Amino acid sequence: MYTKSNSRLSCHLVIALTMSSLLGACSSDDDSQNAASLGPAYTGEITPTEEFDMPALQPDGKGGYFVYAAKNGNFPAVPAARVLHSDEQYGLPEADQPPKLEVGDAVSLRWKMYGLRSGELVEDSDTLFTQEPAVIVLGGGLGGTAEVPDEVHDALLGQRIGDKIQVLFQYQMEGLPEYLEADDAYTLVVEIISKS
Repeated sequence: MYTKSNSRLSCHLVIALTMSSLLGACSSDDDSQNAASLGPAYTGEITPTEEFDMPALQPDGKGGYFVYAAKNGNFPAVPAARVLHSDEQYGLPEADQPPKLEVGDAVSLRWKMYGLRSGELVEDSDTLFTQEPAVIVLGGGLGGTAEVPDEVHDALLGQRIGDKIQVLFQYQMEGLPEYLEADDAYTLVVEIISKS
């Protein structure tokens, strides 16, 4: 993500598919069956592939997550995403749910990004935006405090306030900021906080 406030590229991440097509691309079955043990998420040989499991996430009790990569070393050769939490998943009637996000909506976001090799937190929006959550305008309009690539906007379109999304960025992605290891893949947990 790119922050206007400090003009520092914190992650130039490209998602080539929209959220609806991404959700079908990855398994969201029981993540724990393919998860590695605690400690580094994965230290073995890595094989970039289009057939991979989304990294499992387990709350760490401190507002973050323990991240587990697949034991088989299959790291993503393409980006992917899935919904981690949505009121729709719990059968709330449509009338009781917030409206779906559309182009032009200004939304507040909170995110945490983790490296799959280390399993460590590498970026936290609460550190980048200490006064209030980051705000983006879907579709790239002016008025936000953060900018994200168009593909991220597309992934957020159709989601709702309160939804939490996991986005997976491919192994050895080009254009990463210097403080991120190029020889890794990253997963980002995004929480949609509010709409202005």
